[in-house]
Amino acid sequence: VSADHYYSDTTSVSILDTFITFHDVQLLSNLPPLISDTYPVQGDSLFPAWQDIIINFSRPIDVSTSDSAMIFNPSVNFNSQWSENNKRLTISPDSLEFTTWYSLTILDSIILDVYGHIFDGDADSTAGGEFELNFKTGPPRSEEHTSELQSRRNLVCRLLLEKKKLIHYF
Repeated sequence: VSADHYYSDTTSVSILDTFITFHDVQLLSNLPPLISDTYPVQGDSLFPAWQDIIINFSRPIDVSTSDSAMIFNPSVNFNSQWSENNKRLTISPDSLEFTTWYSLTILDSIILDVYGHIFDGDADSTAGGEFELNFKTGPPRSEEHTSELQSRRNLVCRLLLEKKKLIHYF
């Protein structure tokens, strides 16, 4: 069995002449792992400084060296935790400054998936290339507060309450 961007494989099937025979095959992609999405998104300019950063990968990652592959600028101390079968990385910074631009770089040569493929940081379908996430933290909570309310009809209303300003409904 073969398909583009997958390692080929062979299998044996015993066919019965008195019954329909099926055999599903799962092939392993030969494309390198990449980042499928992030929170915050690239270029976010109002990321809450107290929130965790979430990075989702396209396949399970070998987590043994992942912390040493991440660099914040400006420098930030952080803890990280893997979940979702080692496909989701949650980064909990000790403290991010308000209204500050940050860059999180993930080095390509250190991150591997569980199959030994090198990370594709620039998402060009070729192993290698660093990933860089740029975002700006928003103002402190005292200047802006966002809350979600649930109505009787289970509709979610979002209210933005700003200090010394009118209430705006979205």
